[in-house]
Amino acid sequence: LKTEPGFAIPVSQAFIGKWLIANIGTSEWDGNNADYHYLEGDKFHLQSTYDFSVSVAPGVTVELPVDMQAPSTPGTYTSHWRIRIGKNDFCPLEITITVV
Repeated sequence: LKTEPGFAIPVSQAFIGKWLIANIGTSEWDGNNADYHYLEGDKFHLQSTYDFSVSVAPGVTVELPVDMQAPSTPGTYTSHWRIRIGKNDFCPLEITITVV
């Protein structure tokens, strides 16, 4: 299912939300210690935490997918996520969908 901005998602449709992010810091994000997780907002994800599948060196870009399902009621929904390494949350991730 297409999920780029402006694409309406049918009610109750399963889809994969994705963020494409770059490590612009100076330290590697160790795939054994890094995850991304739901923080707040509308809940249309099927799982609230995902482990990184790889380590991400500085300057490298990675795609972070999330299994999601559109709510059963039409409207606009926003979910907020963060990357977590150890006890540190950083890199705000947001996804907004329009459900029809």
